[in-house]
Formats: sequence, C-alpha cells, structure tokens
Amino acid sequence: MAGLNRSGLGSLRSVRWNIKGLHHPIKRCRIFSHLKALAPEILFLQETHLRVNEHSKLKTAPTPRHISLNSGGDFNLVLQPNLDRSNPTLSKIVSKSASAVLSFMESYKLFDPLRYTNPTSQQYSFFSSVHHSYSRIDFF
Repeated sequence: MAGLNRSGLGSLRSVRWNIKGLHHPIKRCRIFSHLKALAPEILFLQETHLRVNEHSKLKTAPTPRHISLNSGGDFNLVLQPNLDRSNPTLSKIVSKSASAVLSFMESYKLFDPLRYTNPTSQQYSFFSSVHHSYSRIDFF
C-alpha cells in the first residue's frame, strides 16, 4: 500500500497487487474479502489473467470510492534510462516505445506515481543476468 500527498491530492489509500490469476473461485473470494477489509480508494490489480469475456468475475470486487484512469503492467521498457537502469551506459537513449508511452502520458496528463513521489529514486523490478544490470520495467 502507498499513499500520495501532493498538490492538493490529499491522502489516498491505494493498493497495487500482482495477484497472479483470479480464475480459482476460492482465491478470488479471499482476495476480494481482503480488499474489502483494506478499503482502498484506488485499486490496481495486476496480472488477473482474465480474458475479456471473463471480466464479469470482477463484478463482486470491492469498488474504490474514487474512479481514476490507471495504467500499469509489465511494459518491458524503461522511461528514464538514467534512473530506471542500474547501468545506464547500456543505453542512454529513450526507446521509441518509451517515447510513445511518455507522449501518451503527457497527452492525457498522466504521471508515474513512483517518479512523482520519488523523483530521484532508483528502484528496480527486473534483473538481467546477461547484462548484469537491474531495470525498472514494470509500472503503475
């Protein structure tokens, strides 16, 4: 759980959870019960593994009070090589894919919550044994 407190946003309780699948009814019930107890204002579930025709399984999920546009996932790209790679000399150039994501974020006035609250922090979500480096390639 993490809260934001910037630019008049107030204090928001958010939950980001990689649940690794929601297919099993018992697991789904336990997750939803736990989320109801947490009472998040912003909820982001990663890797539900649900197909489009299975989204009705989310109808019983607790609904946060605030509705917002959230995007996240395993993008497999770095937005800021100098901060999102442990070894920025591998590539200091922002890729075309990263440029497209940054352009989309700018167009819709979206922001990266981690970078917003920790503008110089270096945190990583992936290790490449081939390059012997860490990267931040997963975003919320």
